[in-house]
Amino acid sequence: MQISSIFCLTLAAAASAIPTQVSKIIGNVKRQAPVESSIWGNSITGSPEYYDNNWANVTLPFPISFYGVNYSNLWVSINGILSPGPEQIQYPDTSSAIQNHIPVDSIAVGAGQERPDLPWVPEKALFALWQDLFVENAPIALHAVWTTTSGSAPSRIITFSWKVSSEGVVGGQIVEPEFSVSFREARPYIARIEYTDVADKGINAVIGIQSSFSTGVEWSYKTEALFNGDILAVNLDTQTFNIS
Repeated sequence: MQISSIFCLTLAAAASAIPTQVSKIIGNVKRQAPVESSIWGNSITGSPEYYDNNWANVTLPFPISFYGVNYSNLWVSINGILSPGPEQIQYPDTSSAIQNHIPVDSIAVGAGQERPDLPWVPEKALFALWQDLFVENAPIALHAVWTTTSGSAPSRIITFSWKVSSEGVVGGQIVEPEFSVSFREARPYIARIEYTDVADKGINAVIGIQSSFSTGVEWSYKTEALFNGDILAVNLDTQTFNIS
């Protein structure tokens, strides 16, 4: 697949929220209806454009904790990666679709060189389903990557969702993974990864977390470790995993 240059954008510059936020009164409790915001396309109509190897920076409604440090921004990759912080993603011509074992060391990422033949990922990263993923444009497919925010402070939840295509094939059919990563304001150090549709059971993906190029935990590396409906809870501070 041709690797496009990384296209960075802020959530504020993305398409408008879908739908408009509406308050609901249930008993004596005022609740906010979930608000969907587009990163690349949306969950209903898909994407008007094709996206591959892109990154976007999202401002969070509440800070999350990653290895004991609070962050108010997350970088999100089409390739199933989240990275904390507002810092600019580097190496714009280097692919984050090329996988390696976690932690991905500085040699593997090209030792500071822009090398499209070597993997590149941020130093701090959560690999929810790291593989070569992309968003096909509608009407070819209804693919998208988006966020949904629900609840009111101090009980808000933000969810990052992927409905994308991949290079994987099962039974002659292209694998189109659907998965999400949620963060709760009440427990900002826990990432809840839900695998809605993983037809290849993760055989083409790498899952794990790293806090540096020398420290990380690899939960699975291109193995059949997942089933549809699996939920993987990741403690971002202790780098531990619990599947249910």
